[in-house]
Amino acid sequence: AGSAPSMTAVSADLAARGVRRLLVEGGQAVHTQFLTGNVLRYGVDGNGDGRVDLTNKADALASTANFLRSNGMRGRNYDGGGGYGAIQAWNAAGVYQKAIAYIAAAIDGG
Repeated sequence: AGSAPSMTAVSADLAARGVRRLLVEGGQAVHTQFLTGNVLRYGVDGNGDGRVDLTNKADALASTANFLRSNGMRGRNYDGGGGYGAIQAWNAAGVYQKAIAYIAAAIDGG
């Protein structure tokens, strides 16, 4: 395994990809929380302005959907199958995973 990239390299890479604004809280970018590496992998320009800005709701939601789909979320499988695996990929805390699955099912009418 190689060494971790410098913050300067990460910032330059984000800027090259169109990310102009990145709020960080506890090491995670916020609107929906993203680890910085996941912004690079899953960030989406949801509002079509040519850049990824996680403080923009359209970009944050499109990026979140891209992350979940890329990690196995398909339809309404919150507490089993790929959906739960996608939630596990988002956050490793079991209590968080269960809460998100429960809330998602409740919102969905289940």
